[in-house]
Amino acid sequence: MTLSKKDQVLNVIRKIQLEGLAEIDRICRKHNINYSLGGGTCLGAIRHKGYIPWDDDIDIDMDRVEFEKFLEVSKYELDENIFHLECNENNPNFYSYTPRLMINNTILNNKSMELSGNNHCIFIDIFIHDYLPNNKIKRAYYAKKIYWIKVLTYYKWYGITNQVPQSFKTIARIYVKLRSYKHFLKKFDKYAKHYHKKGEKTNYVIDTSIINGNFGGFPSSIKKEYIDVPFENLTVKCLKEYDTFLKILYGDNYMKIFPKEKRISHHKWKRVDLGPYAEKYGLPKEYVKYIIMNLDAPRLKKVKQVSLEMLDVIDNICKKYNITYFVCGDDALYKANNTEEYAKIWRDDVTVLMDKKAYDKFIEVAPKELNHYYFLENNITNNNYHFPYSKLKLNYTYFRDRRTFPADVNQGLWINIGVLINTSNDAKKRLKHYRALSNVYDQIRLKWLYNSLRARKLKKKGRKRYLKWQLTQLIPLKLLVMRQKHLINKYENIESDFYLESTTSLLPLKDIKKSVFAEGESINYLNHNLNFPKNLQEFLEISNKQRNKMKKHLFDVKKLKEENIEEYNYLCNNLTEKQEEKLNKKVSLFELGMYDADDYRSGVFDLDL
Repeated sequence: MTLSKKDQVLNVIRKIQLEGLAEIDRICRKHNINYSLGGGTCLGAIRHKGYIPWDDDIDIDMDRVEFEKFLEVSKYELDENIFHLECNENNPNFYSYTPRLMINNTILNNKSMELSGNNHCIFIDIFIHDYLPNNKIKRAYYAKKIYWIKVLTYYKWYGITNQVPQSFKTIARIYVKLRSYKHFLKKFDKYAKHYHKKGEKTNYVIDTSIINGNFGGFPSSIKKEYIDVPFENLTVKCLKEYDTFLKILYGDNYMKIFPKEKRISHHKWKRVDLGPYAEKYGLPKEYVKYIIMNLDAPRLKKVKQVSLEMLDVIDNICKKYNITYFVCGDDALYKANNTEEYAKIWRDDVTVLMDKKAYDKFIEVAPKELNHYYFLENNITNNNYHFPYSKLKLNYTYFRDRRTFPADVNQGLWINIGVLINTSNDAKKRLKHYRALSNVYDQIRLKWLYNSLRARKLKKKGRKRYLKWQLTQLIPLKLLVMRQKHLINKYENIESDFYLESTTSLLPLKDIKKSVFAEGESINYLNHNLNFPKNLQEFLEISNKQRNKMKKHLFDVKKLKEENIEEYNYLCNNLTEKQEEKLNKKVSLFELGMYDADDYRSGVFDLDL
């Protein structure tokens, strides 16, 4: 396997973790403390004799009695210059019920950790096994209680969580704000440590993993014996009945390996500092950028290349079924402006437009033409989707546009497929139609995408905006969607010389002459033959008349190309600090997987396992 820059950094993180695992194993063997590899680490040991190739953490399991022994001896066994143990027992303010062996002088933060304002070391999770009631109903009750105590504790610490449903987040936020950490610790002790305090053992246990805490536990009988197994360069402990354990967690086919496109780590690191280990293991100075979640120029170039390949997919379907589409948005403007090189980096949504008849035909035929790498998302394929246009999504990627958070859309890299609709020839009526479409689209967004927690941020934009959100909450979403549909179809059967884009957002122009879209022309654009409006210059002129900010930007870019080609070429291939910051705010979370830029892409996608 050829190691990318990302793989090189990941391997160093693993080496640091293995130092921690070796230390745990040394202490446990010395003091006869039982432990076992847990979760994905156990699966990796059995299936790969080490890490799952796309995994980047280590989990171990201990009974609470065994952990208490470990806690006691660690006070004098651990080298405090290298390691420290973090848990509720030695730090009442520690947010997690899962103890962690921390490797000092390192930082490994995901986005939630960053938001909490606390730095986290590279660590080994030590999941504690606690006993549950034998009674099935009572066991389920205890498991649910423990699970939700953990979820709410994390919500209090981080301020965000995926486990709390959107409809309950406001209530949950108020609840955790009114409760102290001690309250949650007391609750956890009551349910998780119930049998431990009584000195009793039962037939079922549950661990402190928030992921596994909701399935109701597993038989304690599988924890009677332990065996040695290889894990990378170490020999460590594992349950003798690992088969039963892994089947409970991952199903009967746990030995089956994911297809290449699904080999993605579930961790998204936001800040990384390997301290002295970076030099120890020979990493380059710029190692951080290859492992953190940050969109920079090389990655955004790759995003644009993949977006163009997605346009090829649309183009092929349209050619097959004689459907006319037009590349629009910024791409069409850069092409018309003779500055298409500036679009080599993904800077905003890629959009195509079709008239309503062509659009209706496309959404009918496209799903049967797409393979499993793509998904056409609209209100037909997703009941929770309320835009009046479609998105071609790239599966096995994650590209979270913060403007659509918390709705479950835009989770993959996307292409907007918008609709050109008839409007009035009368300028006043056309303007009224435009404003009505814009308003109802905004209302739908406010109703659908803004819960009360997110709406608080609207106050910063002005009282008027927040008041509009409050008024929108009084209107049923179904009614708003019906109102939008009526406006879209209002001039459907009327002869007209003008179009509007159905949301006024994908193409924010009030006066779109149909003559612009009378014909399409296949044009080479960044080495892809795609269909643009034949009269691109007229499209540019209409845009410049109605979008002053974009007009100025296009003028500046073209002027730079004419007067300073060297600087122009540099900006076509790089981002300013301000541009990079803006794009990373727009795309709040992402995972490009096998589509990432070469230095950022793991070699596991090329492995035949």
